[in-house]
Parts: sequence; structure tokens; C-alpha cells
Amino acid sequence: MPRLNTEKRWAYKKAWRQAHLEEIKARDKAYDKTHPEKRKAYDKAYNKAHPEKMRASSMLRRARKRGTATEAVDYELIRKQSKMICGICGKKVRPQELSFDHIIPLSKGGAHATWNLQVSHLCCNLRRGPGRTPGSPRLAI
Repeated sequence: MPRLNTEKRWAYKKAWRQAHLEEIKARDKAYDKTHPEKRKAYDKAYNKAHPEKMRASSMLRRARKRGTATEAVDYELIRKQSKMICGICGKKVRPQELSFDHIIPLSKGGAHATWNLQVSHLCCNLRRGPGRTPGSPRLAI
């Protein structure tokens, strides 16, 4: 038999959580401090299960360190627009080879933004390096 007032219960839980956010954060921090091995195992499992999020946060961190412009990036939109075709070599990219390439490199002042990212093979992206500009010809593979 389904439970009644599901929306009310969720609204109550959400309101309670917002009202007690500082207490919850303090409790979670204390737990993490007393159980570091569990926290480390959780983090490791999460990172393994979500490699795309780890790459995205790494790119964002590099952009912020360089002081370039950053914005929220929709990686799924980039995948759909490119139809999974490498922007460097022009060949189809398999999911296990996927990498996102800054068209104007961060080292050249390019922004970490949706308009400045393209799908590429990881090997193409690594071979391209930071020195190539958008007007340069594609790599011969």
C-alpha cells in the first residue's frame, strides 16, 4: 500500500535539513575525522565510479589556477553537438577514449567554457599539447 502525503514528508525533510544545515555539516565532519579509512574508501569508490566528474573538476581547477575565465560546462551538450567526432583528427571517438580539448588552450588565455571545448581522443589531445592554436592544421594520423 503506498504511503500518503509523500510530497508533504519530502517538503518537511527538506525544510528541516535547511534549518539544521550547520549541525549536519559539523556532525559529518566529526564522523569523517573519527573514521578516515571509511571516508577514504568512499572517496576512492566514488572517484572510480565517476571519472568524468573527476576530469571536469581537474580542468576547472587548472583554469582557476591560471586565472582564466570559467563557467559551468555542459559536457553532455558538447558530446551531442560533436556527435562524438574528434575535433583534432576528425575520427569517431569511443567512450573509453573520450577527452575534452580546449580549442584555445588555457595556457594561451582560453576560457574554460562550453564554447571553448571540443570532444577529442585522449591521445590526440595529449599529442596536440598546449602550443597549438585554433588556426593550426589538424594532426596527421
